[in-house]
Amino acid sequence: MMTIEELVNKAKMDGASDIHIICHLPPKYRLSGDLEDMDTQPCTEDDCMNLARQLAKTPEAFDALMKHGELDLAATISG
Repeated sequence: MMTIEELVNKAKMDGASDIHIICHLPPKYRLSGDLEDMDTQPCTEDDCMNLARQLAKTPEAFDALMKHGELDLAATISG
């Protein structure tokens, strides 16, 4: 599975935005207003947990994700 940085870079190269990560589905991104599957394997539960930890950045944010089952956030990724 790609790292969050790799997913963001792929989205940027493809001219996409709004990456959506859902367990057992390929990551999706928004292309010209439509959600499209990224050209990658579906996310396993472990993939989703690893990506969530990368995005959450803090234990508190990760705890909120575990408590509420979702985390809506924005992040700045280098490049």
